[in-house]
Amino acid sequence: MIWTTPTRGDTVGAKMKVLWQSTFTEGAVMNKVIAIGIDLAKNLVSVHGVDERGNSVLRKTLTPAAMFELLAKLPPCLVGMEACSGAHDTARRLKAMGHDARIMAPK
Repeated sequence: MIWTTPTRGDTVGAKMKVLWQSTFTEGAVMNKVIAIGIDLAKNLVSVHGVDERGNSVLRKTLTPAAMFELLAKLPPCLVGMEACSGAHDTARRLKAMGHDARIMAPK
């Protein structure tokens, strides 16, 4: 099977464009986030947020400073991250912002 680009009249292409735009816009979409998963690393952090239906509404790769700025704008929600050297400090900072930060054992 070979992948081909969607035609102009294809609704799937239009839906993907809307999803792409809503992933990177702030505002109404950002208020729907109820749970966030964070992948901590040295220089970049991946952030993934879902709404109440489990649909992905936020996907970004940020610096740690930009991640804290983004999460400060969001209403309090569940934030999960894998245990690592920086996870405890990150969890303390997120709890100070009002989020329910949880650390999971790496598997």
